[in-house]
Amino acid sequence: RVFGQDAAVEAVLRMIALVRTRLNNPSRPMGVFLFLGPTGVGKTELVKALSQFLFGEQDRIVRFNMADFNNIWTSMDRMFGDPRGGTETVRKGLLASRLEQQTFAVLLLDEFEKCLPDMYQRFLQLFDEGILVDGLGNELNLRNTVIVLTSNLGAQLINPPIGFRVTYPLEETERAVMRESETYFRPEFINRLDAVCFFKPLSRSVIRQIAERELNDVITREGILRRNLRVSVDDSVIDLLVERGYDLSFGARYLKRQIERTISYP
Repeated sequence: RVFGQDAAVEAVLRMIALVRTRLNNPSRPMGVFLFLGPTGVGKTELVKALSQFLFGEQDRIVRFNMADFNNIWTSMDRMFGDPRGGTETVRKGLLASRLEQQTFAVLLLDEFEKCLPDMYQRFLQLFDEGILVDGLGNELNLRNTVIVLTSNLGAQLINPPIGFRVTYPLEETERAVMRESETYFRPEFINRLDAVCFFKPLSRSVIRQIAERELNDVITREGILRRNLRVSVDDSVIDLLVERGYDLSFGARYLKRQIERTISYP
């Protein structure tokens, strides 16, 4: 399901191997990962695949866009709870309220670097011990949860603005992105992560693989199946989709839009 990101997939597989053989640390979450890279390169797709494999449902994900939690006055109370609040959800906080019904899940914290920096410290205990304390002082055991943070830190090194494009070897770019993340987050934060995974920009060959998979999904949709149509796809169609859908800045999401425009709608 996830093409072109072998290092990130390998890091997740190591975590799954430890969990399945019960050699993981039982006093921590099953895994805590930081996924770095530009948009549309497979970060969310890997989270969905992980959720499907571990819990049987690809949507068993509790997701927060952390860019919504950068207000110095309200963000901490919204996320972790305000005991003076009017409703139970406000008193407990959004994090505990959503996770208490689904402790076997993947907690996805998107764009983590955009939240209030004070929140990093509150998450440290959760990453380290797998215990979340809500606004009422109740403890929630999240040791059967996988936590994934995503970040676009260093994206400008991968896709610099037009007019400033200088091509560096991918290994050098990866090292620069890693250094930026280690500079931005404090050492005690990085030390509580099981892995920091760099997601590479997608190559044309990887985009071709994704195009074949996505087009196969289109021709197995209900509108085709219930009409008993048999559809074969010529290689030239894939070539056309790669030509129209390859964009270094937008990754696979741009390709999916081109498939809708070029194939599905016509």
